Amino acid sequence: MKLYLCEKPSQAKDIARILGDPIHQKTHIKTNGGTVTWAFGHLLELVPPEVYDESLKKWAWETLPILPQKFQLLPKESAIDQFNAIGALLKQCAELIIATDADREGEMIAREIVEHFGYRRKISRLWLSALDPDSIRKALAKLKSDDETRSLYHAALARSRGDWLVGMNMSRAVTLRSGEKGVSSIGRVQTPTLALVVRRDREIEKFKPKTYYEILADVSSGEKRILLRFAPKEEERIFDRSIADALANRAKGFTGPLKVTHERKKTPPPKLFSLAAFQILANALFGWSAEHTLKIAQSLYETHKFTTYPRSDCEFLPDEQISDVSVIVSNLRKIDPFQGIEIGEPIVRKTVFNTSKVTAHHAIIPTKVPADLSALSGDEQKGFLLIACHYLASLMPDYEFDQTRICLKIDEKLSFLAIGKVPAISGWKTVFGKEIEEDKVILLPPIQDGSLGTLEGTEVESKQTKPPLRYTEGALIADMKSIAKFVIDPAKKARLKETSGIGTEATRASILKTLHERKFLETQKKTVTSTDRGRKLIALLEEHLSFLIDPGETAVWEDTLEAIASGEKTVEQFTDSLAGQIGSHIKTLFANVPSHQSTGISYEGKEIFDGGNRWIFPDRKGWFGKELFKRAMSAEDYIKVFEAGDILPTFEGFVSAKGKTFSAKLRYNPEKVYNGKPAPGIEPVFD
Repeated sequence: MKLYLCEKPSQAKDIARILGDPIHQKTHIKTNGGTVTWAFGHLLELVPPEVYDESLKKWAWETLPILPQKFQLLPKESAIDQFNAIGALLKQCAELIIATDADREGEMIAREIVEHFGYRRKISRLWLSALDPDSIRKALAKLKSDDETRSLYHAALARSRGDWLVGMNMSRAVTLRSGEKGVSSIGRVQTPTLALVVRRDREIEKFKPKTYYEILADVSSGEKRILLRFAPKEEERIFDRSIADALANRAKGFTGPLKVTHERKKTPPPKLFSLAAFQILANALFGWSAEHTLKIAQSLYETHKFTTYPRSDCEFLPDEQISDVSVIVSNLRKIDPFQGIEIGEPIVRKTVFNTSKVTAHHAIIPTKVPADLSALSGDEQKGFLLIACHYLASLMPDYEFDQTRICLKIDEKLSFLAIGKVPAISGWKTVFGKEIEEDKVILLPPIQDGSLGTLEGTEVESKQTKPPLRYTEGALIADMKSIAKFVIDPAKKARLKETSGIGTEATRASILKTLHERKFLETQKKTVTSTDRGRKLIALLEEHLSFLIDPGETAVWEDTLEAIASGEKTVEQFTDSLAGQIGSHIKTLFANVPSHQSTGISYEGKEIFDGGNRWIFPDRKGWFGKELFKRAMSAEDYIKVFEAGDILPTFEGFVSAKGKTFSAKLRYNPEKVYNGKPAPGIEPVFD
């Protein structure tokens, strides 16, 4: 039996339909070409720390770092029946075809199930970029081998374990250090993203407007008059009024030839959509959140089959998609908004169709399935039409306009300029209607090149610098994608450009949602701002562990994950190295807790800290109070207990609840239980 393992039920139904004569059952579908079953995304998840050790339920310095010797996964409670059904089907099949989404996470969703059940027979890979019938047939005709994609699983596994180690350990450490109520969650992508907003908000609040100056010139040429402007580039702006006045006075009465140029300029159509580009534009046009935009894109792909795979980071199409153009365009022209538009003969551009530029998935475009807008909700219609507009625009002529420039040059440092613009050929802009703002017509008087112009008068105009704009979700996603511009290190900058920044098309929406849920960010209308809680977290990290807010760290991870995918490094090498770093970071935070004073005393090569009412021994579980049964306990007293072998040390001077003095031997018991709960620490032993 052939078994197809899909990522979700709708995907399974689409594949089963193509395999022929589907017979639907509760957990799978039987077809002429094999059995099709499905997951619900990740069915397995890494267990929380307390599963490894119940004492880890309590967040305490002495339990850190948490470094599992073997990572454990358990099936999600909500999916246990489906999980077990897949296991039963794996026992029966002779060949497994992995049909999850074609990316790292899709690979991991399938292979973690395969590994859990110990499946060791033949594996093939169905690599899908769209769920329309034609795309499924093409993919079924050229299955990939097991070896071609297995390494993606290893890279995803390393990413998953690494994120667990950072999140579980550093979230606990930072929460303990901050003293704030609630969890100060830390994430490789989440924390640098929060830092972007905090720094933008600080910049806006500290901003003080500065006055700068431009110069207007009233120029005559024969009977014609024109207003020209001297407006230096931002980095060359004039902030001294006396300098502007001097330039204006120097120019008065000047006569010289006018440089007049006319040029037909072209603007190519906008790029096709990656998910991030779709989220950015939908936020700007409709005010949609990143999460809502993803939901719409997913519905158009999964439920309606009107568009291709949504979680794509690519804005290009493979060359083989050229053969689909006529069908897709024909279908779109039947839709009301496009019926009256003259689209013309499709233009095939290398900036659109370029197989070498396509990653795991191509750009989001309409499929060959005729779209019925009446079957869509209002927002689904908006989303589909926006995707359709970009697809049609990519096949249409460039937008063209005529530009006129009139310049009067006083000297090498001072020139006055006016620019005119008149639309000539609408081209691709005709499909957008009101979604694209019409270019304003700027008419200049008809002046011949070389005509003399006389500067009749000047006026110094004052302007004010403006603060940066508050973030919107769209702008924040744009900066997550182009995070390289905030990184100084050339190698990291280059790597982040290759990987499209921090986060992925699939995770950015959920990262922003988490930051809101943790009360680090808040949104009012379209504006995203940091909360006081978010600012305190970033300030703490800037002081003690600034690398946690450095997006360049993601570049380092990506290099390693790529090395794992290519077989140059192992998952274990990555996690072992990361574990060492985390231990060092926790020590740094611990040493900077205000109540943790250095004692200068060491035990087993590690420094002991004065925690106020207790002594803190790194790597020792338990509470080591400065007083035990009303007797003062020094750090050296506890060291005697730790170092005791079979002969336990005896201590004098303890006082009972009734006021009686007594002596007792003490021992350290890491497995001590009190009232049915783990309570490792010191306990008395009486003969």
